[in-house]
Amino acid sequence: MKTDLAILGAVALVMAYFFWNTSSLTTARYADPAPSGNTPVPRSIIQAIIEKIQAGSPWLQPVNTVFINPQTSPQGGTEYNARFMFLDTRGFFGEQYDVTATVSPEGLVNLLKKTFTSSPAPDGPFERFSPDKYQSYSDINTSLGLQLRQALQQTRELPGTTDVSA
Repeated sequence: MKTDLAILGAVALVMAYFFWNTSSLTTARYADPAPSGNTPVPRSIIQAIIEKIQAGSPWLQPVNTVFINPQTSPQGGTEYNARFMFLDTRGFFGEQYDVTATVSPEGLVNLLKKTFTSSPAPDGPFERFSPDKYQSYSDINTSLGLQLRQALQQTRELPGTTDVSA
């Protein structure tokens, strides 16, 4: 009984050490610091801009915020230059927008510029989703029968299997 308890305690200590060690590595090495002394853009501002874009295109679902950079506008406010990636749920392809927007303290978003920077070309590699296309059973059966007859014919004509003495 004491041995089981000692083993259980040792396993608990090892697990606690690994958990503590992993979490300290994650926060120390992999934390996203703000670039070059800039304060990070609050999530509420990013969300407000995304919601404004979705208000005009509700079929877009956000996938990634590539970047968002605050800049001082000529009027003295803050403009946000950003690039967002969305999934178009109508055609199941990605779309990318470059956006310049202002956000008021009340949360009202004004899109100053919204540029569509990537579009799937209908003849390119990024085609819209299309449903599966099937052949009829009789076409498949005929094709397989022909392939089988050709394979059998080729095995009868292998070198060395025909009688050359005749």
